[in-house]
Amino acid sequence: NGSLLQMKYDSAGTNRVFHAFFTIDVHRARGGEYLVPEFALDLAQLLNAINKFPVTIIGHSLGSFVTQMYAAMFPEKVLE
Repeated sequence: NGSLLQMKYDSAGTNRVFHAFFTIDVHRARGGEYLVPEFALDLAQLLNAINKFPVTIIGHSLGSFVTQMYAAMFPEKVLE
């Protein structure tokens, strides 16, 4: 299961400051393949639930491929 490491809203209520740090463990009962676009679509579902756009996303290793795919699929939702 994924875990929420930190979420922060600004206390002034302007919603200008929002930081969220997540780790996501993916366990799917599929035929063995889980491709980068599928990871990116899962990321999209998570970010849509938070609904704070545009976002800055950072990934390491496989996560870098996922964040690049997300940015390519949803350019209007990421900061340049």
